[in-house]
Amino acid sequence: MAKTREATVEICITTLTDICTDTEARDADRIAAAKLLMDICQDKGEAAGELKIILKDVPGEYLK
Repeated sequence: MAKTREATVEICITTLTDICTDTEARDADRIAAAKLLMDICQDKGEAAGELKIILKDVPGEYLK
């Protein structure tokens, strides 16, 4: 059971990473995927606080 859960989490991380790096995806989808990715990584205890997200060309009102 633990192996199945671990495999599922790894697939989720890979899928969310793909969404975050897809330049054709909507910005809202990329941001939502990044938030979920941060939550999953923090829950797993993997390098908590070390996930870096680089937002490029985002209007200032979205960063407040």
